[in-house]
Order: sequence, then C-alpha cells, then structure tokens
Amino acid sequence: MPPERITGKRRLRAALSLALPAALVFGALGASDALPWWQAILGWLATAALSAILLRAYLARLRAAIEIIATKPSAGDIDPRTDVLGMGAILRRMQRALANKEEAIARLGREGDTILDSLPDAVLLIDRELVIRRGNKTALRLFDENIVGRGLTAVLRGPELLDAVGLAVREAKRGEIEIELAGRNRAIELRANIEPLPRHAGDETWAILALHDQTERKRTERLRADFVANASHELRTPLSALVGFIETLSSGAADDAATRNRFLTIMDEQADRMARLVGDLLSLSRIEMGEHDQPTDRVELVDLAHSTVEALQLKAQARGISLTLKVETGLPPALGDEDELAQLIQNLVDNAIKYSRPNTKVEIAFARAETPPSMAKAAPHGAVQIVVKDQGEGIPREHLPRLTERFYRVDAARSRALGGTGLGLAIVKHIVSHHRGLLSIDSALGEGSTFTILIPAAGPERAGPGLMGGQRGPAARTG
Repeated sequence: MPPERITGKRRLRAALSLALPAALVFGALGASDALPWWQAILGWLATAALSAILLRAYLARLRAAIEIIATKPSAGDIDPRTDVLGMGAILRRMQRALANKEEAIARLGREGDTILDSLPDAVLLIDRELVIRRGNKTALRLFDENIVGRGLTAVLRGPELLDAVGLAVREAKRGEIEIELAGRNRAIELRANIEPLPRHAGDETWAILALHDQTERKRTERLRADFVANASHELRTPLSALVGFIETLSSGAADDAATRNRFLTIMDEQADRMARLVGDLLSLSRIEMGEHDQPTDRVELVDLAHSTVEALQLKAQARGISLTLKVETGLPPALGDEDELAQLIQNLVDNAIKYSRPNTKVEIAFARAETPPSMAKAAPHGAVQIVVKDQGEGIPREHLPRLTERFYRVDAARSRALGGTGLGLAIVKHIVSHHRGLLSIDSALGEGSTFTILIPAAGPERAGPGLMGGQRGPAARTG
C-alpha cells in the first residue's frame, strides 16, 4: 500500500513548527534592542524559508524510501542518496537472516529424506484424505512404482489396514496389523505400524505408515515347525516299532526262537534307522553352525573320490550297479573342509545307488570348471566340478526345486524302504552353501538324474620357510 501524499498545507505547518525556536530567538533579540525589529523579522523569515526547503528534500527522500520498502523490499533497489533511515543495511541483514533460515530448512529437509531413504522398512506419509504425500526408497521399491500423490486405497486394498489408517487420521489412534501383499513371484507378508502425526496447520492429523517385510521370518518359522513335526514323525515310527516288539518279547514271545530272531532282526533295522536319522540331524546342525565361515583347507578330491567308490562298491554290486569314476588329469585341490566334502560325495553317490534301476551304472566325474560370476569372489582360482549321474526313474520337474528341503521325498514310502532319512540332499545343499559353491539338479523321467556341484579350487600352494615348494598331492587316477 503506497504512503499517503503530504499536502502543501501540511508541509507549511511542519516548516513553521521547525522555525518556531528561531522565532523565539529573533523575538528576544528584537525586544532587547540587540537587533532592530526589521532585521529580526527578516532573520526569522530566512530561517523559516530554509527550514521549508530542507524539510521538502527530507520528506521526498523519506517518501522514496517508504515506497521502495512497500513495493520492492530489496536492499539493492534503495538509492543510497535517498536512504535517510539506513533501510538498505536493515534489509540486507534481514535478507541474510532469511537466506540462512531457508538454507537451514532445506538442509533439514534433505537430512530427513536421507534418513527416511536409509530405513529398511517402507515408510509412507498419509494425509487426512488418505492420499500418500511422501514415500521413502524402500516403499518405491516395494510397490515398484511412484505412489506419491495416489490414494492409499489404490495401492493397498486391505480393508483392515484402511480402517486402521482412517482411525489414525480421524481419532489419532495408533494401530498394528499384519497384511499380505501380492508380489510378482510370491506373496509378501507385511507388518503394518500406523502412527498418528498431529499437524498444527489446519489442526489436522496425518498418519505415518511403516511396513516391515516379515516374509522370510514367517517362512523360517514355518520351516522350523515343519522340521520339528517331520523329525518327530520320523523318530516316532521306529520307536513305536521297538516298543511294540519289546512288549511282545517280554510277554513270552522270547521263548520262541524263530519269533525272537525275526523280531530282533526288525528291531536292529529300526534302531539302525534311528541312528542314521540322529546322525544326519547332528551333521546338519554342525554344518549350519559354521555355515557363515568359508572353509580354507586344501582338500585332494581324488583320494576322497576313490575311497567313496571303494566304500560303496559292495552296496552297488548288491543291486547290480557298476560305479565308474573319471578324474581329470591335474585336478587341483578344492578349497574346503575334508570331512564335509567326503560326506557330500558319499551322500550323492549313495543317493544315486538307491534310486538307480538295477543292473545300470552310476557315473562319477571330477573336472576343472570355469568360475561362474556368482562364485567369482569365493573362487578366484577357478572351481572343481563334481558330477554324479544315475540311470534311475527320473524325477518329475515340479519336484526339483524342493528336493533339497529337509524330509522332502518324491516317494516317501520308497525312500523309507530304501533306508533314506530325507536329509541326505539337505546336507549336500548346506555343505555346498558352506563352501560358497553351486548345486544344480537335472532330471528326465525314464532317463535318470544328474547332480552337478561346483566347489572353489585352491590356489597355488605357497612354499613354507626352508622348503623348496608345497607338498604335491597324489597323481590323478581314472577308475
């Protein structure tokens, strides 16, 4: 709003007011005969005229400064010649303070965005109309789209969640519920925490929605529950058989030599089954306990391969199965744990013997292999490939992804009849994981199955103090 214009009468009154002290002085000089009256009057008139001229210039500068302040509050727009009140310096200080405050607000905003984006949980800011105002990077990755500005009902359709958010913005009530979000490959299980956020502007309440992905935790809980149930079931069957036979023998059947011998044979089989199951459970537990540390021993797989074939030769011959072993010349040692790798090879070969058709062959091959990109860090010196191929009935393709789960069997009755515990391939998978290797399974119905393992190869052995070189392993053999 422009300042009010000062009229001529107002300027005259202001000039006379400024000249009033001079009038009193000149009047006193005239009355005391110090000056003639005509000189006193002329002196006062000159003083009044000079006051009017100076006042007019001062008011013009003041008006110009006021107009600039009212219309263009910038220190650069003020003419130093008209800045009678020092408004330029005042405005410059105000502008610097305002710029510093704006920079502080912008910095706080950037820091807030950085903190939100670094959170592992998805965080959404929702207004009173249930519109998403902000979302961190985790939220954008979770929903795979830009959801800012969209209604919450278009992003999450769970009625319980929408009701909880509505209560937060209307009645400032916090909530916590579990929801399931449809993902590309699988459902995502989320825990939603809703916190009301009071806002002073407009006396509104918004809501902060934090979504924590608990899919893996839920999966682990289900696996643990399934494991306990399966282990209990596997142990209960032989235990029930042992208790029943013991009770039968105690009631007088022990006097019958034929019955006693038949029962004792079955009891021995059931006890052996329990021992294998407990042994596999202990092995699995031991491997899992140290799975986070990659083993670093140099293991000669040639020796392990031949000892495994020799140990299982009789079992294979009993079913008319021939074992063929092929080892590439100059095979490097593996980087790993000798006992675990021995168990891995034994489990694979034993599994192939069990499920091969009678009078067929099982092929075991060891060779060098290129390091795949996923193993580049763990296997800088290349990899050793272990292949075990059988000529069994084959495995339906839909079962392949679950073969390494604990107690998972394609044919449970046949597996138990063959003495399987349901843990052999689970142990293989964990040993491979412990060694930072790779496991792949290929199978075709009527043709058999092929298990391929990649284990990191050991690098060149360094010579120790006082030694000419590292000790060399045995020469590669082909059997």
